[in-house]
Amino acid sequence: MNYVVMKSITMTDSRRLQEDGKVCSRAESLVTPLDVDVTAFGTMFTLVTKEEPIEILTLEFFANPTAKALNVEIYTKLGDYKGFENNSTAWEKISETAIAPPPSERHSLLIPMSEFKSFTMYPNEMRAIFITLQTSDFRYKYGYGLKQGQTYHSDGYLSVNVGIGHANYGFGKRVFPARLFSGILHYSHNADCTRPRSKTVVHFTYYTRPKGIAMRRSEMVQELDRLVRKSMSDILNEDMLEIREINRIILESIETGSSTEDDAQEKCPVDGWVACVKLESKVTLSHLKSIQSGYLQYLLLKKKKS
Repeated sequence: MNYVVMKSITMTDSRRLQEDGKVCSRAESLVTPLDVDVTAFGTMFTLVTKEEPIEILTLEFFANPTAKALNVEIYTKLGDYKGFENNSTAWEKISETAIAPPPSERHSLLIPMSEFKSFTMYPNEMRAIFITLQTSDFRYKYGYGLKQGQTYHSDGYLSVNVGIGHANYGFGKRVFPARLFSGILHYSHNADCTRPRSKTVVHFTYYTRPKGIAMRRSEMVQELDRLVRKSMSDILNEDMLEIREINRIILESIETGSSTEDDAQEKCPVDGWVACVKLESKVTLSHLKSIQSGYLQYLLLKKKKS
């Protein structure tokens, strides 16, 4: 993507989800870095909560799109996995399902909540997760220079630590050190509904020129959606982590699309470009009123352009 124009920002009052007295349940997602470079039969890693209890609802992971079938099993245990890599009796199975392979390497696979036994994690608690396939089609990342147990990604409620890979289906003895889970963890937590919240909607317009063999507009939309999600995750979970936690900034949704026909190009406002493809992305953020929309706008644009 080559050029971006911010169109507008609007702000509306928002009360989050269902209220139960003074406590709300709020759904969130921890999106790890989504790049992958190796495959295996599965992975073990640990999660650590911070100061508040949460409920793990389900997760998403990456797999080979060329796989014929994906039979997934997910286990968990309280505490670390170290010393229990091959001990199946120490683990509780929380999911066993068959899902279709992804349409491409860029698409993650969501375990349906109906096929996932949710569990609660209490403050400052460690819990191990084990995901295993019956084929070597699980995709994740090698942890270059990182050590097992080291935190490599986190948000205001949850941390994901460096884990291991498994060279065989199930609780086999052969493992690979320093492997990183790439995917999304969906969870919920309690929130104080007495503190008023607001919603900020940011509209971006992108212009691009396909290089080489023209990409279809639908493929451009998918690629832009992936890039925007990664960019917003990096901004909120790294560059603006402290500000995000203080003001309880939540990325509610990202909607990416195009208003014109597939493969069509149009007159381009970028100097020197005869024609280009116009794509649009809508980012919705929820936050406490302690941060004003104008300041949040400034921070997002500053980080987005850097």
